[in-house]
Amino acid sequence: GSCEYGDNTPARVVRVSMNSGGGGGGGGCSIHDPDAGCHLEYTEVWEHPNPRGDRNGGFATFGDRETIALLGQGGIEIFQSVVEVSADEPHNRQDAGDDERTNLLRAGYSSIFHDPPPTKTNPRSDFARYAGFASGHLPARGGVVAAGRRSDYDVPEKDSHGNAIGINRMVYEDKESSSSFRSSTISSDVTGEPYPGNPKISIQTTNYAFADIDGDGIQDLLEATFLYRSQRVPGYPLPQRVHFLDENGRAKDTLVILEDGAVVDDAHDNGHGHGRHDKHKSDDDAGRSVTTGQIFSDSSLPDVVLASADGVITLFANLGLEETTGDFRGLELRHRLTLGMDECQIRDVVVAKLAQEHDGSTGREKCWVGIVCAVTCGLDVLGKNTIFYVEGDGGVCADENANNRTVLAGDLLSLEKEY
Repeated sequence: GSCEYGDNTPARVVRVSMNSGGGGGGGGCSIHDPDAGCHLEYTEVWEHPNPRGDRNGGFATFGDRETIALLGQGGIEIFQSVVEVSADEPHNRQDAGDDERTNLLRAGYSSIFHDPPPTKTNPRSDFARYAGFASGHLPARGGVVAAGRRSDYDVPEKDSHGNAIGINRMVYEDKESSSSFRSSTISSDVTGEPYPGNPKISIQTTNYAFADIDGDGIQDLLEATFLYRSQRVPGYPLPQRVHFLDENGRAKDTLVILEDGAVVDDAHDNGHGHGRHDKHKSDDDAGRSVTTGQIFSDSSLPDVVLASADGVITLFANLGLEETTGDFRGLELRHRLTLGMDECQIRDVVVAKLAQEHDGSTGREKCWVGIVCAVTCGLDVLGKNTIFYVEGDGGVCADENANNRTVLAGDLLSLEKEY
């Protein structure tokens, strides 16, 4: 990013490939040689021609349209691909002039929707922006994008009845007009509500994820929430949660799985498969990112990963459904891992199956699942992006009956606590 105050660096789309390299016989950037560097090559495909303080974003599908959604200080913007950009196009040539490059990049994606941000109300909210991002699909809406707003110090607005107005948005394709979009506020009863410890600020959603957690065939919305340590009040923890959605995207129920860094007692539900639970002692942390993926072998439903402002990764196994009733059994905490780097936050996290092999001694398939973390630290400290490796077998790799164990690679990784 830019180091000059007030400058904006553009969001970019790049095509990435990894080459084998390093030592150990398995190539760099792998469980076989975890200390070797990643050998990557990338080609820039597109950049935002008019950057608006781009903060987050990704690919989203609306109907048969592949799009890019960008979130930031400039609001929410959707771009649609208008040409197929080839790796041989002039914008990838070193001799391409600035004007030629800009025209080609603009031809790659065209802006088709822009939802401007609300006007900031507090002068200290210099960096108010949309930051939490996820794209998904709902039966009655089609493609959707959830956008979490960092409102900073702005006082929550209220409607004519004195109820708080939410700060987060949901963008979806207008069913009555296939060429346009609608944007609606997510109720503050669900997300983006005033912070109970100080109702003059809102709980900030720093990341979302869509996934069908409870096995009802409808994607649910996972949420990581954050406030600066100076904004938090003892006794008023921040909920890290799963919102169980109906086909229209309305929350039927909410499950709080962490509050601040404290583990919520998720071994019991409220009799309906969902519900809020008693919390354990808080360790004064805050959420930053959330994702899902197949890590453990308890069920075929996605497991959950939460990453925090203190560099802690919490892994939950999805226990799946009761065989007789079909009720959702809940999430069970399996591992807590830490970066071991002071003042470093995990801004984004992804789950990826990195390798698979046959174990001749057991006759089972074995695989390595990577918990890939994008790390940021203070201005004078370089963050080191980190991969945790989880060794799995069983259903995660193709065999249904097996356990998992966590294997830590590299001298920066350590096991903080295992449950």
